[in-house]
Amino acid sequence: LILYTLSERLPCTKYYEILPGVTTQKNVQEEVADSLARYGVNFIVLQDIELPRPDASGTEGKMLFLDDYIAKNFRPVKKIGKFNIYEKI
Repeated sequence: LILYTLSERLPCTKYYEILPGVTTQKNVQEEVADSLARYGVNFIVLQDIELPRPDASGTEGKMLFLDDYIAKNFRPVKKIGKFNIYEKI
């Protein structure tokens, strides 16, 4: 949140923080990926956090959609403490 305040701009998506139970839903992750593409986002910052991993109930694809999108479209360029900066490929 501080990054947006300091840069005096709004985030490209309304889901700029991971909220388990909300942003772990596939439809929300698809909306985030669409926002990243639509607004031409060139850099994203991800924080190292532990999220609950999917169980055997078949929810894995729902929770990993955004991870897969980022892996295919961005590359890591810098790590500062627990923050990882990714650049659009």
